[in-house]
Amino acid sequence: MKFLRLLNLILLAFLIIICLLGLFYKHISFGMGLGDIIGYFVLISGTILYVYLFQKYYKEGIAPQILMLNFYFIFTFLVVLKATYLRSDEYRWNGCLFYERCLGDFNISNNNYYEIERMSICPCAYSSDFTGKWNGKYIELLSGDIKYPDELKEHIKSPITIVFIKMEEEEIREPLQLHQVYSFSGTIHEIKNEIPIMNVSLN
Repeated sequence: MKFLRLLNLILLAFLIIICLLGLFYKHISFGMGLGDIIGYFVLISGTILYVYLFQKYYKEGIAPQILMLNFYFIFTFLVVLKATYLRSDEYRWNGCLFYERCLGDFNISNNNYYEIERMSICPCAYSSDFTGKWNGKYIELLSGDIKYPDELKEHIKSPITIVFIKMEEEEIREPLQLHQVYSFSGTIHEIKNEIPIMNVSLN
């Protein structure tokens, strides 16, 4: 009996966390555009009902606990599935749980070729961890892989041995030391002369 209550409590807490994260931290999308309002209504209403039922039947027998657990396990599973792998066309599943405004202009400048492509490069899908040596102009890669969309393969020299980097001012506590090895995390930002330019932070 206590075990069933504990399982219900864990499941309820998980749903509440999803609601709070979706409302106040990062947007959880069901991929339906404005139709996400319906998804949120179902999620929040279902969670509030779960709170009510949990309190009402907290000291009741095993049957109500089992019914709640079974129903809300399926409910939670469907919510998570719809918010991830089964997201609709407005924001298809790309490996990111939370909605990120990833669509933007991507600059490609290779010799006499220049193009601005509109594409989605989400940090959660294309974040790269790598280690390299600073030579004063760029990073010489020592380990790690640079992730990027397949559409960019024809514009990048492979294998990638060097990358240019950009860092936020607050990240640059002191200038990078020449020939010093550093560890970075970052996302490809643009391409220049077939070399990736990365927005990075120090690990």
